[in-house]
Amino acid sequence: MSWMQAMAESPALSAPLTLNNLNDNTLTCSQMESRILEPMKDSIMKKIYTIAALALGFMAFATNHAISVVNNSFSPAALTITAGDTVTWTQVNGVHNVNGSTSTFSTNPSSFGNGAAAGGTWTYQYVFTTPGSYQYQCDPHASFMTGSATVTAAATRA
Repeated sequence: MSWMQAMAESPALSAPLTLNNLNDNTLTCSQMESRILEPMKDSIMKKIYTIAALALGFMAFATNHAISVVNNSFSPAALTITAGDTVTWTQVNGVHNVNGSTSTFSTNPSSFGNGAAAGGTWTYQYVFTTPGSYQYQCDPHASFMTGSATVTAAATRA
């Protein structure tokens, strides 16, 4: 919609907007601004609401799963989740890391991990987007501190 159309069709003023109105200074700047911007504001707000609704719709299907890194173990050690879900590892004690790299686990569909082992309290989040079976470990305790995630395909809606 052109600005002239917006001004002419705007209900902000009862008198139609014409070039004569503009030339004889019968409209204030505020009135002209209202006629130009009001239709645009409505259009922009509709777009913002549509985008927000779509984003919330996608987020409504994702789930966050928590894993505690405590006492030299991942708890729970095995998860079955849906593609798009987030897993959050939270270290409670010790010196640990999460290593699910494809260089360590060549059958993992993709790599994930939080780098070198660290002490203190930390959290690491990863969104699993590709279905498949994933393995991960704590590098300093790789012989016994392991975990797995089975990621299933997200359900499609008809």
